[in-house]
Amino acid sequence: MQCSIAVLNDYCDRQLDIISKRQKPIARGLVTPREALFFGLAWIAIMFLLLLPLNRLALLLSVLYLILGQGYNLGLKSTPWSGIVFALAMP
Repeated sequence: MQCSIAVLNDYCDRQLDIISKRQKPIARGLVTPREALFFGLAWIAIMFLLLLPLNRLALLLSVLYLILGQGYNLGLKSTPWSGIVFALAMP
């Protein structure tokens, strides 16, 4: 799940990264935003396939981790809740 969260974070932050983190792959033009979105979503699908044989608790915790991580990506990082989200998402 962390791979999808990291890739989709770069996708969500691509406009900011052009200014402040030019070394990131999207900002450098090494990866297009569309490719990053595709790979981020593909990682989610791959991880769910790998999690299916495991028990429900593992799947539930992974889904919770994914929700927290993507919530951070989609805007919680700019709120006071970001510290809580980060702390809860720690493996």
